[in-house]
Amino acid sequence: MYKTLRSLSDVFRRLCRAAVFFLCLCAAAQDVQPVKSGYESIVDGVAASYVGKSVPGACIIIAEHGTAVFSKCYGYANLDTQQRIRPDTDFFEWGSITKTLVWVSALQLEEKGLLDLNADIRRYLPENFLRNIRYDASITILDLMNHTAGFEEYLIDFRYLNEQPVKPLADILSAHQPAQVFEPGSVSAYSNWGAALAGFIVERVSGQSFDEYVSEHIFAPLGIQDAELKPQWSAETLKKKINGYSYAKKGFRKEDFMRLRLYPAGSLNGTPNALIKYASELAKKSGEPSLLFSDPATKDKLFGETYRSFGAASGLAHGFWEYTKNNGIFGHEGGTYGFQTQLWVQPERERAILIATNVMESDFCRSLMNELIQSDRTQAGKETSANTNGNAGTNAAAAAGADTADFARFSGEYFPARSVWTHAGKLNGYMQMISIQQNTDGIVLKKRSDGKSLAYRSIGNNRFYCKEALPEEQYAAFKTENGDVLSMTFFLAHDYVPAKGMYTTGFLLSCVTTFVLAFVFWLGSGIALAVSDIRSLRQTIKSAPTIRAGFDRLPKVLCTACGLIADVSIIAGMRNWFAIYTIDSVQMNLIVAINAACALCMICSCVYLFYKKRFAAAVMFSAVCAVQLYSSICLGFFHAV
Repeated sequence: MYKTLRSLSDVFRRLCRAAVFFLCLCAAAQDVQPVKSGYESIVDGVAASYVGKSVPGACIIIAEHGTAVFSKCYGYANLDTQQRIRPDTDFFEWGSITKTLVWVSALQLEEKGLLDLNADIRRYLPENFLRNIRYDASITILDLMNHTAGFEEYLIDFRYLNEQPVKPLADILSAHQPAQVFEPGSVSAYSNWGAALAGFIVERVSGQSFDEYVSEHIFAPLGIQDAELKPQWSAETLKKKINGYSYAKKGFRKEDFMRLRLYPAGSLNGTPNALIKYASELAKKSGEPSLLFSDPATKDKLFGETYRSFGAASGLAHGFWEYTKNNGIFGHEGGTYGFQTQLWVQPERERAILIATNVMESDFCRSLMNELIQSDRTQAGKETSANTNGNAGTNAAAAAGADTADFARFSGEYFPARSVWTHAGKLNGYMQMISIQQNTDGIVLKKRSDGKSLAYRSIGNNRFYCKEALPEEQYAAFKTENGDVLSMTFFLAHDYVPAKGMYTTGFLLSCVTTFVLAFVFWLGSGIALAVSDIRSLRQTIKSAPTIRAGFDRLPKVLCTACGLIADVSIIAGMRNWFAIYTIDSVQMNLIVAINAACALCMICSCVYLFYKKRFAAAVMFSAVCAVQLYSSICLGFFHAV
């Protein structure tokens, strides 16, 4: 009897253990990967087209009413070890999604009466802090949120290289201030520097460093612990970070981590689970109590539209982007050299969507978001075309019979407003240019970045639509005044302006061509002089003639050497900048100094040749020197930073 009871007791204990183990497994599975079939088929379909091909790994989480209803990871966190992505422990780089923390912080401080979004930002900055202001019009916090402050792109010392010591944000912002090239409010030109400046204002107003402020006023209320916002991360964070990659025809390449000096603009790291907590809080319905704001109305205000470029299909809401196909969805994209992420919130449905990848590639995020929105439209019984505004505009244009002759005024080249305008970094802007040509019923738009051309049909009022384009690029619009084109709206927060003067392709080609010709001349001249020296060594030389010949040859040797040194310094600098994705200020200023010294030496050498009446050589060398100086100055290599 005792043995029987003991046997039954053992069986009962085993059954209990099995039951507990089973429940733990179920809980763990539910915790890590809750799945909703409606989303799973959509996400699986898009992931199958990208993951393992152009995307090494991805994590997608969709939350509704504060609860994750879909969470699934694809591919690998590390391609070498084939380690899977873990949404609760693996750290991603969130890039420009960090900027949304700046905007939330600004509204928190406004709610407390410490910040006025419409006031001149100089009220909150040290005296004479802004040194490159060109226009008298005030710059406001809203201008920084809308990227309409008018600043050129910031590329100087953009990132910390490896373990460089961290400098105060004030010093970083003050060291290499971008020029103000547009009047505030006139053009939307995406600006990392402007966002970081807003972060600095949060520091000044709150009395805390920006990372401390975010930890106390955003992360702590939400219970977020698996995230860190710093320009140089802790050893613990580095251990948790997964690999980031870039993709090209040759395959994947592991990229260095992004240590952004302007850290409020893009240095947030954390787990997908941590970020979805933040997104879910922002996705609460209108009027619901918020953990981030004292008054629910402040959160509602956050998603009120504050700027829309002329003719755009979507706008900006206090720094958050409105989704093109549904302006009730707000979010932001974040891209670093090895990561790409999109975060979207839809307060009307209390839905938050997180799409995170460990590769600098946007097509997967765009395609997935497009499929999710198309699914929403299908379920709601709506048409799946671009949107009602686009269809209505198309029909109106067709009925009115648009004047095709008028499209010719839009033809030409357009330079990105988000570009460097004052130094050598503007070469990046040339690669992002857009050309417009007149078509029978609209325009043909060609992007230099990928070489693709798309036909856009007129929908009236200087607006054009292309169904085949990416969702965020389906509309193009031209803002005009007295018949002149002022700007082109094409991509959210990235306006374009007509290319004129030194910002045209013709001018760029002339500069590059003259630079190459000068380099070839100096190289040929150097070879010719070297051959001449070798021949002279084989001859019997008398001392006096040798000295005179040496003095006669010295100007040519100096010109040739200086020309080659200047050109090589430029080529080496550009090669390094493309490799590290930033312009090193020390290298840039060294190149400027080398070019200035070489130019002075070449000018003196040419003057000496004229003095010695070596007119043929003097004219030839002077012409090449002039050509080199022209191209170097125009390309920005005589502009110190």
